[in-house]
Amino acid sequence: MRIGEVCTLNWDYWYPDQNQLILPDTKSGHPFTCPLATPAFNLIRKQQQLALSTTYIFPQITDTTRPLGYPRGTFSRICRDAGISGLRIHDLRRTFATELMLQTGDIAMVAQALNHSSLQMAMRYQQRTTTHLLPHINATQQQWLSEDIPQPTACCS
Repeated sequence: MRIGEVCTLNWDYWYPDQNQLILPDTKSGHPFTCPLATPAFNLIRKQQQLALSTTYIFPQITDTTRPLGYPRGTFSRICRDAGISGLRIHDLRRTFATELMLQTGDIAMVAQALNHSSLQMAMRYQQRTTTHLLPHINATQQQWLSEDIPQPTACCS
């Protein structure tokens, strides 16, 4: 989910029996069904127990009739205190996309998880890394060295 969507989550979007949120209107222009990982589900359940707002899952503390504002300042303080520089909230979304792609190899799943309307957009979010290639390259090379591989032939004469 995008941070703006998280900040404005409404209780009407939460379906605890299905372990998901259904956002009726998103940046991509269509509804989005968001399955919730266990920590996210537990966080929303905790918010429900706190009963801070009947409208918003994450309301402003000073005015619970309004949604949480963009947490740029809070995020900056957390990063500063942790000794992290140059990190933006949106970088977490990109990292999630990269990790999901590395785990699944399925760009369509990444696009669906990010609520992108095209595979091309999801590919833009995927951080380019080659660290995951090295084990596969080494394994392939080892296999070639241990087998009787035919010599390449010229394709054109």
